[in-house]
Amino acid sequence: MGQTLYVGFSVRIKILYTSICHTDLGAWKGENESQRAFPRILGHEAAGIVESVGEGVLDIKEGDHVVPIFNGECGDCAYCKSEKNNLCAKF
Repeated sequence: MGQTLYVGFSVRIKILYTSICHTDLGAWKGENESQRAFPRILGHEAAGIVESVGEGVLDIKEGDHVVPIFNGECGDCAYCKSEKNNLCAKF
């Protein structure tokens, strides 16, 4: 059987809108070797509405309008260990 999905701190978002930025255009043109995987769905900047939250999520609720941040986090650098994890030094 499959693994149990832990959703304690998960937020499920219904994506309503996305946009394409220069990173997506570079992937479409195949400018970066690591981005040449096709088929590919472009558009990683999004806006949507929260559909549900895990029991550990306290500051976001169902129905909130959100703009998710799609940045990676290493979890080890000073930024990731602070409230500025969007500035991760490794991503």
